[in-house]
Amino acid sequence: MKPYTLRMCMATAGVATALAACGGSPSNARSGGAPTTPSLAVTAHAGNSASGSPVGTSHTGGHIAFGRFDPAGVSLFTANADGTGVKALTPGTGGEQPHFSPDGSKIALTATSGGRIVGALVNVDGTGYRVFTPPTGSPNLACVFWSPDAKRLACEGFDDNNPALNGIYTVRATDGLDLRRLSNQRDIPCAYSPDGKSLVYLRANPTDQTNNDLMVMDADGGNPNLIRKGVGLSCDWSPDGQHLLTEAQGKLLLLDLRGTGSAIPLALTSAGRGSFSPDGTHIIFSGISDTKEDIYTAKVDGSDLVQITNTPARDEEFGDWGA
Repeated sequence: MKPYTLRMCMATAGVATALAACGGSPSNARSGGAPTTPSLAVTAHAGNSASGSPVGTSHTGGHIAFGRFDPAGVSLFTANADGTGVKALTPGTGGEQPHFSPDGSKIALTATSGGRIVGALVNVDGTGYRVFTPPTGSPNLACVFWSPDAKRLACEGFDDNNPALNGIYTVRATDGLDLRRLSNQRDIPCAYSPDGKSLVYLRANPTDQTNNDLMVMDADGGNPNLIRKGVGLSCDWSPDGQHLLTEAQGKLLLLDLRGTGSAIPLALTSAGRGSFSPDGTHIIFSGISDTKEDIYTAKVDGSDLVQITNTPARDEEFGDWGA
């Protein structure tokens, strides 16, 4: 996995330097050279591994979004769930963490404005890109996690110069305004429950990104509850409301709401940054086979493994699956 997401670099590097350290300059790239063009950005390999040998065939529909790390920053793409039909969504903007709206028509992502991290929206066809103007006095706001009714976005709020502002916030999904604060610690939201009544999130360990606490709280910020300790930088809530997906020690974990569960068996060196398909039968995630990071899909039991991207000398991450 990428050593640090932009949000975790912000915790240690500060806003001004984190853009360079975490995706805004060639220092973030896995290898040198000029960025590949969007038409060559991804070679879809549905049902094939990097070597060309069959590993599975996807049987679920919808669309996916993902990011690719280039020397100039991060470019976002969309594709069919089997990896075909790749289209550039936000080439070279530095946006991260794409998340589909519940109806699949829009994508929320992070952006930068005035040296700050803010939320942004774009239509799935790449039109209508719009960056939020954050409320005066607010921290950096990475607003990408949709409520089930699409009215709110949950945001990771953080400010290195004023840690008292750290916490989870929500904003109105249409314009990024109507700021509401839910927590006052270094918390990272992941997903709403399907009924919209709860939110799963990570309580970040500032010195060890692999040792965070997996938490659940009410959608208004009440009743925080520890689910599991020692998890990594991602989590998601299954569409049926019965399971949570997270990561630990290079493995994806499928847990019940008490935190009980096990690693999903995957024939990869490591896997993380996972989320569910809209029907809950599959997952999309970042996987490493040997040394290169690509987007994969699989059934929730680890079978039907499909490598979606295979871009030489580039890594892909931030996979999300929409309708």
